[in-house]
This record gives sequence, structure tokens and C-alpha cells, in this order.
Amino acid sequence: MPTNKYYEKTAVELVELFRIQKQVEVKEIKRYIKILDVFLELTGKEYLIDLTALDMLYFVNDYRDMPNENANGTKARLKGIKSFKEWIKIAREENLIKVSSTTTKDKLIRISAFLDFCVDMEYLDKNRLDHSRIHREKIQKRKGFRPEQLEAFFSSKWYKEDLEKNLEDNPSKVWLPLILLHTGARTNEIAQLKIKQIVKRDGVLVFNVKEEDEDQQLKNESSRRKIPLHNTLLELGFLEFLEKQKAKKSEMLFDDLYHTTGKGYGQSFGKVFNKFKREWLEPQTIEKILKRELLLDLHSFRHTIATALRRGKISEEHISVLLGHELNQTQRYGNQAYDFLQEEISKASYGIDFKELKNRIKAYYKAENI
Repeated sequence: MPTNKYYEKTAVELVELFRIQKQVEVKEIKRYIKILDVFLELTGKEYLIDLTALDMLYFVNDYRDMPNENANGTKARLKGIKSFKEWIKIAREENLIKVSSTTTKDKLIRISAFLDFCVDMEYLDKNRLDHSRIHREKIQKRKGFRPEQLEAFFSSKWYKEDLEKNLEDNPSKVWLPLILLHTGARTNEIAQLKIKQIVKRDGVLVFNVKEEDEDQQLKNESSRRKIPLHNTLLELGFLEFLEKQKAKKSEMLFDDLYHTTGKGYGQSFGKVFNKFKREWLEPQTIEKILKRELLLDLHSFRHTIATALRRGKISEEHISVLLGHELNQTQRYGNQAYDFLQEEISKASYGIDFKELKNRIKAYYKAENI
């Protein structure tokens, strides 16, 4: 008689068991659901023990050709098609934009977590999704924005033709990129900010980045920090924007953004920004992005300020605490005066002439009696 449990539960049953476990542990169960459905369909085995290392290799190669659902026209093309194998077939035949290397690595990590769970529960002898294969997965190289790209963005219609309209209806289009560029914060850290989390410490205004409410989430413990406002944000009229939001009795700093379960407030804005890139980035850069040779997105502002701070001769320790890097800096950060950190972060400079933008923003808020 067999002494193991390898054939006691089918792959489908093990996925369901894993989902129940993840619902207990995390809020992000939706992140696992779809990729495990993809895994079950593409591997096609009733029992996980029957999967070979070669099966896993075929799966990884197939998944690399999964279409990127967020690419223009892809959702419409795939509408009504339930089979993931059919999705891949269409993506190959019609040369649709594929999932990024970053996404592939993320999904493989999630599948590997499921397989490790099955091993721990003794329904599988070993995880055949080679961890080295995951870490060898080529990642698009994310870069910061070049000076001319920043100039192009802040000269785009968001900041020219549509400026006043955006300040009225979609202030996130104006202020969120400016804040990301001048804080190095992660998109969701700023997108989820509440008015009550903009406070004074040591005589300077800071963004108090933390998980205070149910709809807020941080990447890790080091993400909890207070970021002083860069002088440029104050000069551009951020205080007037803040007063307008207070006058509206808005709880959120950006009340034009909406929350997505498991993703936060930043995901929807990221999609809008990525779509808008085509209007101001150079065609050759867009081509590299589409070929997955380059990654430029909202997170690139974080890389941009890190470079600017180094050029301003800011210490790596201070850069780490300002950006919330996962280093053991919490104690040192607590000992830093925020007025000093405000001077440090304000040394990040980009050579952009914001005079016209400042005048128009100030004029808008003055007309609003702010």
C-alpha cells in the first residue's frame, strides 16, 4: 500500500485548499486566483505528482507568450474567450503584446508558493518549478527619466492645454507625478494619502506614510516614514491645493482616485499614466518599451530622484530613509530632524523651469479664493 498522499487530492482540490489558506493569511487572494487557474489549464495534469521538470519548462515558455491584457485593444480581442491556451495561440498568431518579464517572474513566484505549500502538506514530493529559473527570468530594466523626457512630460497637455481642467476635475494628473518626482515615494504611498496624514514636524510639513486605515497598505515596515515636502512643491502651490481639498471636506488628498481591492489607489492612475506615455515619449523609447527592452513608468520617478539626490551629494543613508528602502534604518531615521531632511530632499534638482506652471497654478487657486 502507498504510504504517501500524492494521489489523495487532485490539483484542483489542492488549489482550493491553498486559496482557503491564503484567505486566512492575506488580503490579496485575488492575486493568486487567476494565475493558478492558468497553471492548471496549461499543465493539464489531474495530479501534481505527475508533473515533470519538462512539463514545468513547457509551462514557463508558454506563459511568456501570454498576452498583456492591459495593452491597447487586447481586452476587446480576448473578450468572450475563456481558454488561456487560446489566448496564447492568438497572441502568437497576431503578435499581441506579451506579459512583461516582471509580471512573468511575479506569477512564477506565486505558483512556486503554491507548490511549496503542497510539499509542506505532503501532497507533493518536491517543487519542480526550479527557483533558479525564476530568478534567471530576464527583467526589463527600469530606468529613471532623462531631463528631456521630464521636460516633455511637464510640457504635455496635462500641464498645458488641460491644466486648469485637471486642477478642477483630476488634480492627481497634475500633483501626483510632481509629488512622486520630488519625494521618491511609491505611487500607492501617495495615492492613498489622507488629509490627516499631512502634518508638521520640526516646523516643516511632511507626508506621514503609514497604514492607518483599512484601505491603506505599505510594501514593508521600512515604508513607514515621514517625507518632508520638497521646496519646489511648496513653490508650485501645493499648500493651496491642500487647502482646496480641506475646503471640500475631502478625506483623501486625491479624491479623484478610486480604490482597487488588493491593489490600492495607485493602480488605476498607473494605467492612465502608462497609456498617456505615448503622447510625450519619443517613438524609439515607446518601441523599446513595447519590445520589453526598457521599463519607464511611475516608479521611474523614484529612480529619477535617487539619482538627483546622489548628484546633490546626499548620503546613501539619508536616501534610504527618505525613499523607504528595506534597510535597517528605522532607528536612525527617528533621530533625524525633519527640518534637516527637508533641506536634504530639496537638493534634488532637475533643471526644469517651472515658472509658467507655478504662475498658472497660483492663478487658478487665487481665482478659487484659496
